[in-house]
Amino acid sequence: MHHQKKSINKVLEEARIKQGSTETIKSYQKAIDTVMKSLTAEEIQEAEALAIEWNEQQPPRDVQATEKKGCKYAEEFAKEMWKCCGARVVVMVAWEDANGEVIVGA
Repeated sequence: MHHQKKSINKVLEEARIKQGSTETIKSYQKAIDTVMKSLTAEEIQEAEALAIEWNEQQPPRDVQATEKKGCKYAEEFAKEMWKCCGARVVVMVAWEDANGEVIVGA
């Protein structure tokens, strides 16, 4: 779906969902489903091959968004769980930065 990110964002934009809002989290899977239904068999096959490759290795650094967005999304998830479910969650976030150092988010 990495290669379809613009298509997914376009679906969200057409639905008037502001990027980065909690509404984005609620609507993202539906946008993915919409884009998936529009893919050709060849595009699906390419995506499956890429998924296998990334699962066996890891996505390239330019694709990984953890450094920029990891803590923000973990915080939004925790807030949304409290708001929608009345549940408190504890999230520990750690990742390797571009220099190979392990970073632990708060």
